[in-house]
Amino acid sequence: MERTAWTDERIDDLAASLERNINLLREEIHGLREDSRQDFRELRSELSAGQRQIAQIGWGLVAALIAAIVAVIIAVL
Repeated sequence: MERTAWTDERIDDLAASLERNINLLREEIHGLREDSRQDFRELRSELSAGQRQIAQIGWGLVAALIAAIVAVIIAVL
């Protein structure tokens, strides 16, 4: 197996290459974070809309129940 010598220039090139790769990785992670934040904002708005719809259905059922109770009371009297 051939052994190569690491000169200062080669080490500097390696360091520069690693630094570029790390910077690219940081940019990629930053982009993923932004995408995740946007996805979570969309998810929160969808969940909020679903909760509002469930609340509306619940209040509609309460109103129907009250109307049925009032109808029974009127029918009994």
